[in-house]
Amino acid sequence: MGIKTGFAKLTAKVIQFLLKNLKKSRGETAPGLIALKIDPDFVKNTHQNIKNRILITGTNGKTTTTEILRKIFEDNQINFISNPSGSNLLRGIASSGLDLKKETSTVLYETDEAAFIQIAEQLEPNFIIITNLFRDQLDRYGEIDTILKKWFQVLQKIPTSTIFLNADDPSLAFLGENLKKHQLIYFGLDFKTDKKLENFADSIFCPECQKQLAYQNIIYSHLGQYNCSCGFKKPILKYKIISNKNNIIKIEYKNISSEIETKLLGNYNLYNILAAFSLGIELKLKVKNAIQNFVPAFGRQEIFEVKNKKIQIFLVKNPTGFNQTLDTLVDLNKQITLCLAINDKIADGKDISWLWDIYFNKLNKIAKKIIITGDRCLDMVLRLKYADIDQNKYELVNNKFEALKKIIKQEDKYLYLLPTYTAMWEMREMLKKI
Repeated sequence: MGIKTGFAKLTAKVIQFLLKNLKKSRGETAPGLIALKIDPDFVKNTHQNIKNRILITGTNGKTTTTEILRKIFEDNQINFISNPSGSNLLRGIASSGLDLKKETSTVLYETDEAAFIQIAEQLEPNFIIITNLFRDQLDRYGEIDTILKKWFQVLQKIPTSTIFLNADDPSLAFLGENLKKHQLIYFGLDFKTDKKLENFADSIFCPECQKQLAYQNIIYSHLGQYNCSCGFKKPILKYKIISNKNNIIKIEYKNISSEIETKLLGNYNLYNILAAFSLGIELKLKVKNAIQNFVPAFGRQEIFEVKNKKIQIFLVKNPTGFNQTLDTLVDLNKQITLCLAINDKIADGKDISWLWDIYFNKLNKIAKKIIITGDRCLDMVLRLKYADIDQNKYELVNNKFEALKKIIKQEDKYLYLLPTYTAMWEMREMLKKI
């Protein structure tokens, strides 16, 4: 470690200590920001000797995939560090790097789609998982094609690595087709559903010739079994889930079959489980018990118990994720009480026009009471009106804390909270105070 890097680390650790002890913050990003100001290559210089440098990105599922892998590593007694959820920009990675020790063999970092470019250049990961690619925060990320092009450019620059790609996503299959120097491992789902291609599906045109893809099976949105007359098609899967019955999934890989029970709901979570499973197996780790014992956390189907009520949080941050959450709730096959909390802060995306790409009419089937709150609660009320939701079913409560108290007073023992990102942060803390 050079003098500049050493000084950057020392200064950042002092800042981290002061922030934590003065209780001004959790000290997750500011120390890293200071370190990068002193040494712009701080992440690269502090991670060069780490054996396994793992980077996880994608629009949806990266946090859950990372959390499952954390559980796998803990069960296998791997000496690793990981960035806290939400600290997924370069400064968050730099802050996490302050905890590196001589015995640290593995780093496990999640990063958002845009930050991946900068982080991958510095970290030079030897294992990468890309979960999927959907339209999300267009005011910040741009369209899918823009992100895909930037990913390709940075992956061409970094040294050879093992990249796990969701083969059910045509954009990622196209990305893999053009990455010649890396080892590619494809994972995906291989069972039939009764889903049809949605009107708002993102990537339904062939990335090779721009004709509309032919789908033989849809898992959700544009993920599934597809091909094109030009020859482009879904890659061969090395790891695949062939069935999901009563939350018992069957995985096939390397002529081996494994059945695993999971607490996670929804087909979209099967991809997260399979991605973590695939990397764990490639690292020759034991994975089954860790996955079976994994409890959802940090707003991703996380459950809070408050005053004899269970409140399950489903983070919603883009059309595809929101639609999948609604499908998951519909599959519960019961009448429910829920709270919708919509913010438009920078981390949520200032443009909330994406609310009009969500099939809120599904709520007519399942919702007996809807509490609406958040900084953009009026927009949410308008959206439900145009979705023809019975106005007697929903109630506007401007204050988020009051909205939580209102929903807890409902008769149901099991309640559901669907917040955007910053609303989730706020309301998780509020739940601890009720």
